[in-house]
Amino acid sequence: MCQGTITAFICGHLLITFSSDKPETQCTPRCKIPSSPATFAQDTCAECHPEHRVRELKRRLDRQFTVYSVQLVQADGKGDHKLAWEIRQKIKTLHAGYLVEVEEARRVGMGCPEVVWPGKKDEA
Repeated sequence: MCQGTITAFICGHLLITFSSDKPETQCTPRCKIPSSPATFAQDTCAECHPEHRVRELKRRLDRQFTVYSVQLVQADGKGDHKLAWEIRQKIKTLHAGYLVEVEEARRVGMGCPEVVWPGKKDEA
């Protein structure tokens, strides 16, 4: 069995780090989770970190908004007012959903101590 550590985050995700030199191709199904006990981190994983999550949500919003904008221009160009109205409604719904998701993403990290790393103050 491979040796390693398990770190559990407050978001529920696990970080599994193997300390074995054995190539991954030689690991067996029993190696997928090390036998050592988990340590707990009072933080979210990188994927769930509020700042990262908000950036990802913004990227997704921008991509979908671009698609809807192209469709809206095409609908307006054809004079299809009903389709243009429907696309505008989709844009409003998209934006409202984005705001709800951003609020939720920011709430996840509340109550946790701030994570500090070398150079963090320089990034602000």
